[in-house]
Amino acid sequence: MEDQIDKRLRLLLENERLTSSQFAKIVGYRPSSISHILSGRNKPGFDFIQEILKKFENINPKWLILGRGEMYRANNRITNDLGKIADKEFVTSKKVESEPDSLPYVSNVKIKTDGKVIVKVLVFYSDQTFTEYIPSEK
Repeated sequence: MEDQIDKRLRLLLENERLTSSQFAKIVGYRPSSISHILSGRNKPGFDFIQEILKKFENINPKWLILGRGEMYRANNRITNDLGKIADKEFVTSKKVESEPDSLPYVSNVKIKTDGKVIVKVLVFYSDQTFTEYIPSEK
């Protein structure tokens, strides 16, 4: 798959559950430009690759450019209860912090609803970052 960046881009769109139009909007290119790249008619330029890596920070640059290694840098994709990718703005720009003991009121919460126990709390901030809190089992 080394020289087939169009196939890697198609795989990226498939894994991120994006249409080519949605992808074009995210990276700031015309849908026709994306179509030409996906069809293999045109090769992507440096600016295009750079924009993808800015918008999809979890993508492994070596995989995208050279076809080597894993697609994602780490297993840090966020999915909702239906298994669909969460809001793209947060997914592509996230900074993960795990601080289970830094907020005692979070780790001491033992709220149950219909037999369910809170296992994780995600707090999303206006700068498109989020913090993950995991209550401790005490």
